[in-house]
Amino acid sequence: MGLGLCLQHCQERLASGDELFRQISILAAGFTPGEADGLRRAMAAWKRKGGLERYYSRIVDGMTARGYKRSFAEAIFEQIKGFSEYGFPESHAASFALLVYASCWIKVSARPSHP
Repeated sequence: MGLGLCLQHCQERLASGDELFRQISILAAGFTPGEADGLRRAMAAWKRKGGLERYYSRIVDGMTARGYKRSFAEAIFEQIKGFSEYGFPESHAASFALLVYASCWIKVSARPSHP
């Protein structure tokens, strides 16, 4: 799967950012799946700032070696950094969505017996 197909696939299924960047690191920067998983874990460690900096040269150099412009590769890295500051994994998003759904159902369905 090429980078364009990866992006299209992720847009179609609304993939989480951590999975999207994991795939980009494999396809565009030449990461192994294990390295990409390390990147994903570093993105998820939002309490520990600076964990992504060690991936800068690996991502930018890997992408430029594969024909991407340096400015584009640097922009991708900045997007990864930005996402890691506020994003959370797909599994967390799914759990949160279920909690919100259940809370809304309880609020609407379980009216208090007293005013």
